[in-house]
Amino acid sequence: MTHAVARGDRVIATARSLEKLEKSIAESDIKDVDRVRALQLDVTDGEEKVKAQIDEAVGFWGRIDVLVNNAGMVILAIPLKKVSYTSLQDTDFQDLWKKEG
Repeated sequence: MTHAVARGDRVIATARSLEKLEKSIAESDIKDVDRVRALQLDVTDGEEKVKAQIDEAVGFWGRIDVLVNNAGMVILAIPLKKVSYTSLQDTDFQDLWKKEG
């Protein structure tokens, strides 16, 4: 994000936790924070909410030129149960394709 803003790009950063994202942006070495917008986005929230969040993102500057999907979950040192494994698989592999269909 820092490099993109430094070269003049405008960035819409998303995360599940808006508070953590805004803190990360504030603590970064980004010089021109006016070129950054923070938006809460969770791909597991369901198609309608994700579509609304995409519309909100487009509303910031009128378009999205480049999209980087970095949604995923990491579960470390925790025995995987079927429920958590299913959640991990849905977030990391399935949600993007579900939205495409």
